[in-house]
Amino acid sequence: MIDRRKRRAGPGLKKRMIFPAAAGILILLGCLTAFAQDQKVFDYADVLSEEEEEDLQQTLAQTAETWSFDLAVLTVPDTDGRTPEEFARKSYEGLGYGYGSDSTGVLFLLSMGERDWEVYFSGEARTTINSYGLSCIREYVVPLLSDGDYYEAFMRYAGLCEDFIRQKAEVGTPYGYDGYEYREPFPFLYRILIGCAAGLAAAALVLVALWSQLKTVKASQEAAFYVVPGSFRLERSRDMFLYKTRTRVRIERDSGGGGGGGGGHSGHASSGGGGKF
Repeated sequence: MIDRRKRRAGPGLKKRMIFPAAAGILILLGCLTAFAQDQKVFDYADVLSEEEEEDLQQTLAQTAETWSFDLAVLTVPDTDGRTPEEFARKSYEGLGYGYGSDSTGVLFLLSMGERDWEVYFSGEARTTINSYGLSCIREYVVPLLSDGDYYEAFMRYAGLCEDFIRQKAEVGTPYGYDGYEYREPFPFLYRILIGCAAGLAAAALVLVALWSQLKTVKASQEAAFYVVPGSFRLERSRDMFLYKTRTRVRIERDSGGGGGGGGGHSGHASSGGGGKF
């Protein structure tokens, strides 16, 4: 288990030197724009270990480079008196994030003071990830934040965003539209276990089929099988009516009502959202 308390003094000192007033000054320093575009993780609330921060940085940077779609994470002790929505927007704009003329990208803000989280969408992110993606973040990411698993939460956020970006790039239709629904992928180990179980089930069916072919002798359900040909002669026969059976089936009447249909995602673009964790 990674010890979150064992951090080198260098990175922490660098943060204090660059941002003496934490995130409140961060959003005002336009001279750091070029640096921020390469730096995807700003952990001013100190919720990640050094190793976790570096791993998350590499993951977000790789996604941004591959898809030309910025992803960033910002954690702060508080929002300096601003609403989380305003703070996330100003931070995104002040740090110069985004690709293209519409600054496409997403910023995940975590404020530990009031336990707020906020996701800010910009440019194509409004339709690629959209409000449906925000609901998926709320479902899959926020519970991890509530449990204190901040690294897992941010990595899940990164993976979920990349899944949505790939869906739009390869299929052309974002999740949440035209019946496309997002399903959380199974972990690699689960996929192996499911594959093994399917293989064992198929092998069992083959064995059962082979075993059934070996049963050449079966008990006969009719006495004629045991009668010697020509040894039985019927002298007299007659039909006797013993009883009759009447079966009644209730026929339900049509009440005239109709079944309800399911609705899909409304398709409205979203500039972001958040809540408590």
